[in-house]
Amino acid sequence: MLVHSGSAVGGHYYAYIKSSEDGKWRNYNDSDVREITLEDVASVFGGKHGNATAYMLKYRQYDPTATAAEMEDFIPEYLKAEIDQDTNKMIDE
Repeated sequence: MLVHSGSAVGGHYYAYIKSSEDGKWRNYNDSDVREITLEDVASVFGGKHGNATAYMLKYRQYDPTATAAEMEDFIPEYLKAEIDQDTNKMIDE
């Protein structure tokens, strides 16, 4: 779920994403990633979260019985290369 905080003339975007591996929700906000509650997710609907509002919802279909290797087949090669590159940078730091 893409969330917008701010006004029509300026603001900030971040994402709430539910993991298909452990079922937990996380807030991905720039370099900060933290676990959040279902109440946090629900609060961005209908203006209950101050000036933050759910902006766009994305859904993905997946097979919960698929192995990690089978799911990896759906990731484009260019994205795998970027992930590997970012992972190597983090290890080097």
